Amino acid sequence: LLKKCARENEIPYQIESFLGRTGTDADKMHVSCEGVVTALLSLPLRYMHSPSEVCHFDDIENAIELLARFLCAIDGNTVLDPFAD
Repeated sequence: LLKKCARENEIPYQIESFLGRTGTDADKMHVSCEGVVTALLSLPLRYMHSPSEVCHFDDIENAIELLARFLCAIDGNTVLDPFAD
């Protein structure tokens, strides 16, 4: 759904796949109970958790735009299919 939303709104995105854990709360959410469909939206940045953390402002704006449009697109009829493209 995130990819579809990005394409429909011409918001640039990249896919990064992880084998194993991401080190985020998404890890715990994904495996809770019987499993929860989970997507992780992250920002490309350097020097995380340091006084000189760096991120491009356009990436921040695009992430905000994508998240806002994604959340507005979800309703009671939304089907969460992790294998849809």
